[in-house]
Amino acid sequence: MYNIIHGSYPKYKEELQYLEDLSSLYHYTNIGGVLGILNTGSIWLTNVKTANDFSEGRIILEKSFSEGKTRKELVKLLLNNLYTCSFTTNGNMLSQWRSYGDVAIGFDYSSIQNSQRLLRDASNNDYDLDTSGTQFGLCEYVDIGNDNELRAYISAVNKYENLFKNDKFQDKQRALLSIGSICFNLKHVGFYEEKEARVFSYLWNKSPKYNGKTKYIEYKIESQNVKEIIIGPSKHKDENLRDLADLNLPLMVE
Repeated sequence: MYNIIHGSYPKYKEELQYLEDLSSLYHYTNIGGVLGILNTGSIWLTNVKTANDFSEGRIILEKSFSEGKTRKELVKLLLNNLYTCSFTTNGNMLSQWRSYGDVAIGFDYSSIQNSQRLLRDASNNDYDLDTSGTQFGLCEYVDIGNDNELRAYISAVNKYENLFKNDKFQDKQRALLSIGSICFNLKHVGFYEEKEARVFSYLWNKSPKYNGKTKYIEYKIESQNVKEIIIGPSKHKDENLRDLADLNLPLMVE
């Protein structure tokens, strides 16, 4: 997978470069979000249909598969049951502060990438290990309007159609998770500065929680996953700093 380092809007595919330093991942939110993550030891995965860039993944789905009952069933299952959460490798980005909140929680990349994939659903039982139903990866940035550039992704998605047709639910789960991560890890190249990474989970035998507004599933965060807290520019900066001062975590103020 590739991502962007820095520079002007890329004109050619060759300008997309691998990130060499992937030591940290950041999740932008507000003070309530950060305290919620730390107090519960979890972060929310929400349905892909609620994502700001949901239409980008939908484009690949619409261009893939043969028409018919199988396609309708696959797309319906995928959109109803695929849950995700977004991170970025940039811990101080003005566009992220403006869009998502004035505090960012920083995670150790290697630690969270290799975590046990523990999830908790509406049953309120203990966390369940879900290594087969959860994937983590970097987003790829493409020209969504260029069919030639999308061809490889469409081909990759189509390969899972036969696997989905198998009777084994494990095969169906693998197909749906793989298709979902291919489709919804794609973003328009105009957003390359976001340097985004995502975790996906397909809720095969789980029921999402609901807080009256949002359906979600809890993704367990281990204490060793958390690396630092960054307080972004806002009129609440001093207040946020006071609220976070007692945490045994490095604090950075931008």
